[in-house]
Amino acid sequence: MALKSINIPTRNNQIGSNIIPAQTVPAGVTSASFSFDTANWTNSSSRLVIALEVSYDNQATWVGGGSSDMQSRPDGTFRDRTGAIMPTVTATFTWANGATHVRGSYTVEGASIQTGGSVDLN
Repeated sequence: MALKSINIPTRNNQIGSNIIPAQTVPAGVTSASFSFDTANWTNSSSRLVIALEVSYDNQATWVGGGSSDMQSRPDGTFRDRTGAIMPTVTATFTWANGATHVRGSYTVEGASIQTGGSVDLN
């Protein structure tokens, strides 16, 4: 169970960046798991790029926490290694203990998508 969850409301996301504002990190948290619904993401030219930054000094400075990108298959679906359709896509980021805040963004490229999800801090 996540120590803190951040909701990303489902909506039609146009091409461009969406900010996930800075959040306080509970003590001992060293990872964030992003999860996005792909049920209505059927345009194969759509791409989602997720980025995360971490602060260890109460937002005075930020360091890159990583990035990940996802693109659907030509048939507009997401599939796991066995070929099964995935209803969500996920990305997990980890960092050293002692972070005070995290912030991030998700960027839609290629074509708009209807999606939403969550960020769970663990």
